[in-house]
Amino acid sequence: MENMRKLPDAEFDIMKVVWANEPPITTSIIMQQHGHKEGWKLQTAISLLLRLVERGFLRTEKNGKVRTFFPLVNKEDYLRFETEKFIEKFHDNSVVKFISTMYNGTALNDDDIDELHKWVKKLCNCTLVYVGYVGYVTLYFVRGWSLWLVFLFLFTRI
Repeated sequence: MENMRKLPDAEFDIMKVVWANEPPITTSIIMQQHGHKEGWKLQTAISLLLRLVERGFLRTEKNGKVRTFFPLVNKEDYLRFETEKFIEKFHDNSVVKFISTMYNGTALNDDDIDELHKWVKKLCNCTLVYVGYVGYVTLYFVRGWSLWLVFLFLFTRI
């Protein structure tokens, strides 16, 4: 979606219900799984769903008296969009600054580090080669695609 924009919280809550269910989605599904908890009237859910149609996140079909909704934007694409905008706005478009902020001096446990290693290996189909440890930074070379890249882990094992 070329002109994707950040969703207001209420619309994002609707989309979470849409993504968690098999289409088609009805207003009754929205009300059962979220609207009643929020104290919404049926018309509120309908208005939010129609706004999502206008924004290009949903399409709608009317079968008799029942209006159904289908997602046009998948969850992963929207979360990627939101994350990129967040890192751009708050961390100068730097993943290193983002990780550094998240880390903030707290050591990760071995399971967290192993999960990050697996993610990096999967991401680039590469091999991590341990280089050394300086302060809170563990240095690795990432070898993949016939290239050597430097990768920094801004954390240490406990």
